[in-house]
Amino acid sequence: MKAHLTEDSFVTCSLIDMYAKCGCMEQSQNIFDSVYQKDEASWNVLITGYGIHGHGLKAIELFKSMQNSGCRPDSITFIGLLMACNHAGLVTEGLDYLGQMQSLFGIKPKLEHYACVVDMLGRAGRLNEAMKLVND
Repeated sequence: MKAHLTEDSFVTCSLIDMYAKCGCMEQSQNIFDSVYQKDEASWNVLITGYGIHGHGLKAIELFKSMQNSGCRPDSITFIGLLMACNHAGLVTEGLDYLGQMQSLFGIKPKLEHYACVVDMLGRAGRLNEAMKLVND
């Protein structure tokens, strides 16, 4: 990829997202790695891409790297992270991240976050917990 394209956040995020949606995670990762100044959007797109394809542990690893780089996660980050936990069957981790949203990052979970966790609990056969979350 030409160097000047990696300076445009919209273009790089679009390319990362395109390759991820096609299942080409290696290419998606390569473009992400070529970005000098990674912003929330670039992190979010890659985390979500790995999550969609069931690579929950890789998404969690990226989430930790995001924080270590000084980039603060936002509401969208947690949607991708919860989806990653959901698709990889990482229920304990998903519940932990739902709790950390508000306690560590001051982000109030929205309907989309709860929907992802309810789906995750349902897929894991933990229907009573899913119903409790819906009713609370």
